[in-house]
Amino acid sequence: MSFRTTRPMITTVCVLLVFSMLGTILAGCAPAQPPPPPAVASTEAPAAAAPTTAPAAAPMPGLPDVVTPSKAAKIDWQQYKGTTINALVAKHWWSDAIQPLLPQFEQLTGIKVNFDILSQDTYFTKALTVLSSKSPAYDFLMVGNAEVGQYMAGGWLEALDPYMNNAKLTDLAWYEKDDILAGGLKAGNKNGAQYALPISSEGEMLFYRKDVFEQKGLQPPTTFDEMYAIAKQLKTDDMAGYVTRGKLGADLMWEWVGFLLSYGGRLLDDQGKPVFNSPEGIAATEMYYKLLKETGPDGTINWSWMEAAENFAQGKSAMFVEAGGIGPVVEKEGNPVVGKVSYVALPHAEGKASIPNYWYWLVGVPAASKQKDAGYLFLQWATSKTLGVPLATAGSSPARASIWNSPEFLSWANPDWAAASVATGQAVQPNLIPYDRPDYPEITDAVTTELNNIHTGVKDVKTALDDAAAKVEKIVTK
Repeated sequence: MSFRTTRPMITTVCVLLVFSMLGTILAGCAPAQPPPPPAVASTEAPAAAAPTTAPAAAPMPGLPDVVTPSKAAKIDWQQYKGTTINALVAKHWWSDAIQPLLPQFEQLTGIKVNFDILSQDTYFTKALTVLSSKSPAYDFLMVGNAEVGQYMAGGWLEALDPYMNNAKLTDLAWYEKDDILAGGLKAGNKNGAQYALPISSEGEMLFYRKDVFEQKGLQPPTTFDEMYAIAKQLKTDDMAGYVTRGKLGADLMWEWVGFLLSYGGRLLDDQGKPVFNSPEGIAATEMYYKLLKETGPDGTINWSWMEAAENFAQGKSAMFVEAGGIGPVVEKEGNPVVGKVSYVALPHAEGKASIPNYWYWLVGVPAASKQKDAGYLFLQWATSKTLGVPLATAGSSPARASIWNSPEFLSWANPDWAAASVATGQAVQPNLIPYDRPDYPEITDAVTTELNNIHTGVKDVKTALDDAAAKVEKIVTK
């Protein structure tokens, strides 16, 4: 089964349950928070209206009408007509899904949105430079949950509560904030103030070629040892047994942390000190690189999720550990593996629990923007329930509970993917991954520099992890 072709044999309640649970678990990790700041009216003057022009074009054939349901909001969408805003976004299925709908936002509001789309590694570098320098170049940007703690601590994101509580800008009844997954809200919240809102939710899982497994009489692995044995068995001159990311930085860190936790290891202890160089951490890292180097394709040391996903989508690897949101990407119409992929929970070490990594992409308004109101109007529209189904059925895993529960979405989704998403959501333990630390990006750089040394053979696993732990110790005790 693939996306868009077969109605899944999975109950609506089951899919909703996991994302309700995930939201509750994540929210429960936060300490009690003070109430958000009181509502204040925006002091930003509306931009001057643009000269009269021809009306924006109607939606392209085949695209859903999102203008009409947006007009149900009891606000003046045209109050910043004639404004142009600039958005800094990463190449992602969300940005792919929303781009065709941008002309409808311009039709609705008279606001033109320019997307600056960058590969994810380039995006993270540019976002840090733009925000830390307080440049007014952008009015909207995507925010990764591994960086949001740093951005909030630096005062680089505008608090959204005054805008959300301003009836001129937000119809709260139309927006339905309570429908957003609680964990996603928590990820963009600091001391009770909301600085970013989620646009996608996903967890780490195993993709596998079910046609290949059926031909060989194989069952999907539940342990890492089983996955390694199967990967070795399936590796041929034409197909690797396994693939995942190997690129230095956030790409590598995200996948490796799921291995670490699923071996019973931990990144930091309860006092915030590094403990990933434990026997469990060594075993997890040995398996990570044994899989990549012995059963994977060549070149993975330079591969982000994009290269790894393309490899799997083109039928060049039998198994793929990745964020669940990439499922619709690899099964996009025209790819050789469409209808040939199944999905299961991330494997684990023998006797240990599967604890996958998780990810929320969020969006925010830079504090240095000169057009915050217009940027916020776009943020509100982009994260609204109105756009939920259109974006989800274009391949962007949703961050609203009602969308995971919608008949339109469930009739579109691969049922194995939906089931694996349920298992992943139940297994996540967000308290073990300190995304809210402002120094998490620095920790990521320190750890993956040493992981890279393992991949190249410069250091053995124990030496590299000990060296990484020493670096992280200095970071967390600054």
